[in-house]
Amino acid sequence: MKYHQRDIVEVNFLFPDGTFKPHPAIIVSYFDEIVDKIIESIF
Repeated sequence: MKYHQRDIVEVNFLFPDGTFKPHPAIIVSYFDEIVDKIIESIF
């Protein structure tokens, strides 16, 4: 899936106790290769 500037995505936020919780994030800047690698590593 391609992401673009101003898209709202959901990322997993890691809490200190080791649990994860989904959190919305807005793409404010888009660098094709860098953002794709970051998004792929998160999911």
